[in-house]
Amino acid sequence: MKNFQTDYEELQLWLDVATGELDAMGLDLVMNGDMREWNDIYDTLPPEAQTGCVSNTLHPEKHNMGLGEAFWTGLCIRGESELIACHCVRLLRIRNFVDEFVSWRLFS
Repeated sequence: MKNFQTDYEELQLWLDVATGELDAMGLDLVMNGDMREWNDIYDTLPPEAQTGCVSNTLHPEKHNMGLGEAFWTGLCIRGESELIACHCVRLLRIRNFVDEFVSWRLFS
């Protein structure tokens, strides 16, 4: 198994290449750890763009999330503030992910 430093360096190299390609296409990558901002963006989407309600695991009003427990990334056309793509992730610290997933306690 590779060590953390090697994994980190490979991830950083991939990010450098990916952001360079996005830059060449005239796109800006944004990232933020404030899930309230992501929920505000989601709430402004037209109904046909919303793929269901915000998952409880990503909703800051339903779960106490601190910095480093979730983040979102988005793509914007350079010079514009409107997102053209968005993705969010939450780190879950639980003892048995399969049990929590199957029960839908976290994901319903």
